[in-house]
Amino acid sequence: EHSLETEHLIWKGPEDLSAKFWLARKTSGVDARIETTDNVYHNPTASDMTTGDSVVIGLQGPAQSGLWRIALGEVDGKAVARALEAPDGMSAESIELEAQIVTEGTKRTYSVSLSDSALGLSDEAWKKGVRISFLANDNDGRGHKGWLEMHRGFGKAPDPKQFALIAAE
Repeated sequence: EHSLETEHLIWKGPEDLSAKFWLARKTSGVDARIETTDNVYHNPTASDMTTGDSVVIGLQGPAQSGLWRIALGEVDGKAVARALEAPDGMSAESIELEAQIVTEGTKRTYSVSLSDSALGLSDEAWKKGVRISFLANDNDGRGHKGWLEMHRGFGKAPDPKQFALIAAE
């Protein structure tokens, strides 16, 4: 059942929210890029990156307990990347991230380079496989509407066992 108060919460197709995700392995880390299509972009606040239109990347190395949750969003007209969570024994505050965000009409591209050393990863970890997922948050100006996730197990209660296992040499 839908009412006028909840009609805006109903997903209306790929133009309402859709996303594509790319990873490129490099010698010292990985570049991540997420392209979203959204009918309305409503940017997050600095205090809560996940309540506005934003993306969150989740990853976990093979020997890590816990996971990295890295949010990218546009705050006050500037691209912001912030680690929201870090694996056990690591600090979310210690990682330096720089995001690039480009918006063209209904398309927005979020990009970030992730350093192996900052994430506690190595070539050996990538050979064994790193668990990765992402989600795109949606807010059309009336509050957080929901999200689109690459794999189950990331949006509500992150479970890296359900993420994609990506191995690279």
